[in-house]
Amino acid sequence: MTRPGTPGAPLGAEQQQLLSWTADGKTARQIATMRCCSEYTVRWHLTRIYRQLGARNAAHAVHLAHGLGLLGGADGTTERAA
Repeated sequence: MTRPGTPGAPLGAEQQQLLSWTADGKTARQIATMRCCSEYTVRWHLTRIYRQLGARNAAHAVHLAHGLGLLGGADGTTERAA
């Protein structure tokens, strides 16, 4: 079992949602508005997600999450609204 905060730890549903919005190109400010919280809070959570995945930045975290099947469908794709 992997401890939270260590690379490879599984992400919770809320963490996956934040990372999904990041993958869709939303900024921390946009996510904060949607979640009714501060931009600082969103950045704090994203930083924890990066640490859990062992990622260097947002793009790396999204890449790793796709590879682990944490975003979107089983093939790693995200559903996009038409």
